[in-house]
Amino acid sequence: MNQPYKLLLLALTPLAFFSCTSEPLEKTDQNAELPVNTISYASVNAELVSFSSTTLVLDDASNASLVFSISALSGSNVATTVSGANCEILDNQGLGYPDALKKGDDITASGKWQNKQSVLGNTVSHSGKFEGAGNRYLGFRFSNTSGNFFYGWVQLNCSGGNGKLQVIDFAYNKTPDQSIIAGQKDSNETIQTDTGAPATITGPQDIIGKYRETQDPASSYCNIIITASADPAFDFEVQFFPFMWPWPKLPGKISNGKLIIPMKTWEGNIPSPGGNDRLYAGQLSGEGEVLQQQGLYIVWQIDYNKTGFMSEAFNGEFVMYKCD
Repeated sequence: MNQPYKLLLLALTPLAFFSCTSEPLEKTDQNAELPVNTISYASVNAELVSFSSTTLVLDDASNASLVFSISALSGSNVATTVSGANCEILDNQGLGYPDALKKGDDITASGKWQNKQSVLGNTVSHSGKFEGAGNRYLGFRFSNTSGNFFYGWVQLNCSGGNGKLQVIDFAYNKTPDQSIIAGQKDSNETIQTDTGAPATITGPQDIIGKYRETQDPASSYCNIIITASADPAFDFEVQFFPFMWPWPKLPGKISNGKLIIPMKTWEGNIPSPGGNDRLYAGQLSGEGEVLQQQGLYIVWQIDYNKTGFMSEAFNGEFVMYKCD
């Protein structure tokens, strides 16, 4: 079994700068049957941990950028925030908590746009919509000198009690004042939403294997494991959910085609050289729906909380994709 990579995050440099203005090769008018692609797309694959920030340059010509930051609140509480420079953020409630869009959602001028610092997630009120929501999309727009707007998205994953933020990729429509669909990388392709057809699950043999956090094999590791349970009271075990640490084995049952993880509690301590042991206690329950669309994937609804050393919380949807 491969060792999960989460502990390696401690070695990351706390401040990083990404300029993502290079555009992929596009379809041209050399072939009349292939219309021009109007979407500018770039992969980022950056991670923020602890107290750090990342500046994502969206467009050099407009000096448009987004700044993502993990900052300290009272005590051990932290908040993950985003602010825009020459850029506005989609926040339909207007309360400083941007919309956590799903793949396939429209990003249009009809939305409500804000240019203030906004909260993606925080451990005090848990009011940020990105906290523990899995892979979701942040809508943005920026303007040119003529006052036209360009609409786009950034794919994010906020987890680890807001102590970890993945900035995965982003795109925007280069045609002024034209909408874009969350997850759209090519204007000539139809976007498939995250909802696929239910898969037929008759037993643990149908779900056993390795899973990744994202559908793109190049952007995540196959380090989530489902095995058959040796306990006759359960059907399977899941280990290495990326939003939790340490990683207990979580036993589950298959019922009416659903994957059920009953409430499990655990506790322990992390030895501290020359000091007191750092105690923690956790609990998790969840229900998963197995779907089929370009491969098998599981959409979980998770309720997870850990107290004590490195307190964490994850409440919401988490999607994981089966590796081939």
